[in-house]
Amino acid sequence: MLGLKRASRIYSLVIVLTYVLLLVLVIAGILPVSALAFVTMPTAIRAITLVLRDYENDQKLMKALGLNVIVVLAVPFLVSLGTVIGSL
Repeated sequence: MLGLKRASRIYSLVIVLTYVLLLVLVIAGILPVSALAFVTMPTAIRAITLVLRDYENDQKLMKALGLNVIVVLAVPFLVSLGTVIGSL
């Protein structure tokens, strides 16, 4: 198994890479209006901070899980919304 510490680092890396890929796509002009998905970044940073700090405490991780749900639902929605707006 990965272990809690390594899993928390992998989770953090996946979230960071999501925003890096989005940035690359925005800069390349492929998804220019989808930059509005970056409004979720403070929530993602908070989730990452909690996961890296409290990975051994199930009770404290619950807040991070809630923040993760917000990010996982909001980012694709905002990217899609940006794509629709950009095609108008």
